[in-house]
Amino acid sequence: MNILPDLINFQSFAWRSLFLEYQDPREILMNLGGYIEDQLHRLPKTNIVDVPGTFLQHDKVWIGENTTIEPGVYIKGPALIGSNVTIRHGAYLRENVIIGDNCVVGHCSEIKHSVLLNKAKAPHFNYIGNSIIGEGVNFGAGSICSNVKNLPFKGAISIEFNGHRWSAETPYFGSIVGDNAKIGCNTVLNPGTVIGKNVVTYANISLKCHIPDNHIVKSNAEIVPIV
Repeated sequence: MNILPDLINFQSFAWRSLFLEYQDPREILMNLGGYIEDQLHRLPKTNIVDVPGTFLQHDKVWIGENTTIEPGVYIKGPALIGSNVTIRHGAYLRENVIIGDNCVVGHCSEIKHSVLLNKAKAPHFNYIGNSIIGEGVNFGAGSICSNVKNLPFKGAISIEFNGHRWSAETPYFGSIVGDNAKIGCNTVLNPGTVIGKNVVTYANISLKCHIPDNHIVKSNAEIVPIV
């Protein structure tokens, strides 16, 4: 299932070797923790200034230059965080997270076992679990990438793309969101959702499907091309 080249541009991503080594998004997420640990051994130690009220596992976290971490942030490694990133008060990064350059993780946003490429933003009350988020993606306030089915339907998650369907082979799989997509406020991307490039979703929508590139999602029943 090598669908990522159709959705994201990782050429300028500092950790693009992840996408070259594992081309299937299922393999990327399955091997994410090991990849981060390997990178932590290779990268130079960073000079991290302690911020009052912030918890950070120094031996499990690497942070790039000119990154701002506000008081009240909790970063539980392993994690790789790029340059010129802003992580705002109350953000929670927990285990196996890669944040690219020029990203924003905002107040009360939680990122878990996910990759955010350069310039991606989860700035207000967002949850992103077991997901791959493309370059320049923006999440509106309260929008989430759900990563597990509700009871009593728990089990392997299916992924749909261009009329084909695959099993994620795991009960934990969120979304793949293509470059420059804009996710409206309080939108839910259910497990296995694939969002194409330049897609725009209106607010208060729940999706479980593949939305092709360059479409506007006005409601669950109205998906129209961008003209």
